[in-house]
Amino acid sequence: MEHKIGIGNNEAEISIKHCEICSAFDGIKNLFQRCNSQMQVDEKRFKGKTEENITPDSEAANRFYHIGVMHQSKGELDLAIQNFKSSLHHDPSKPEPRFCLGHLLQNRLESMIKVNLGNIKLAQGETGEALTFFTDATILNPGNASAWINLAVIYHQTQHYDLSIACSTKAISIDPKDGTAYYNLACTFHDIEHFEDAIQMYNAAILCNPMNSEIFYNLGIAFEQLGKRSEAIQAYKRAHFLAPSFEEAVIALEGLSNSQNDIHSGPVGLFKKRALARFGSLNPF
Repeated sequence: MEHKIGIGNNEAEISIKHCEICSAFDGIKNLFQRCNSQMQVDEKRFKGKTEENITPDSEAANRFYHIGVMHQSKGELDLAIQNFKSSLHHDPSKPEPRFCLGHLLQNRLESMIKVNLGNIKLAQGETGEALTFFTDATILNPGNASAWINLAVIYHQTQHYDLSIACSTKAISIDPKDGTAYYNLACTFHDIEHFEDAIQMYNAAILCNPMNSEIFYNLGIAFEQLGKRSEAIQAYKRAHFLAPSFEEAVIALEGLSNSQNDIHSGPVGLFKKRALARFGSLNPF
């Protein structure tokens, strides 16, 4: 049985058409330029604060700095960055938060680039190198949900289902509103025949994107496997309603509606699995 697995989206992901590697690196260069521009804006803002002769609040600056250090030790880069910025807001001359902020911004940038490079390697069929890039991305920024999502994709492909489940679960803990992570986790549960868990995760993915027909189609298959005929029919109907040209959903619905058995074996396994190497375009959300 095959199911579609999505690749995680990320604000830094590159729009790559026709797998043109040159375009990929142009995108990475543009990413550097945007981040450098943002850092220049921040620098001007901090200098402006100083020029306004704002009285530094060392106590508040120290408080935010130590909170930032605490978040940094937990791998919570975004919260750490937020607190280091707050520290500098209260005392722009303080060197410690400025150093930490620069270090974390660099790590976050490098983590996003690693995800993009991993996607390139995945497109080229170099799964091992892609795995290394995605792993490095999580080390640089443990809060990069897209890196964890993409790791889950590779572990699913290589049938390391426990690791895939762990990575999807980590992504969900970072961003509970990311429908891709729920969907991937559902597909993994589905393939190891944990159908109740799969249904729960498909429903969570539907809450994130109630207009995605493929989720309802997979949900229908999971219901079939549990002998829940009426629920399966409703899921297939919804998939067909959302995508009238979705051939597999039509076949599944017709077959199950005409069957006298609780379990319909016809459409199971007909779901077309699209190629994983499309740089985030598989994300149904």
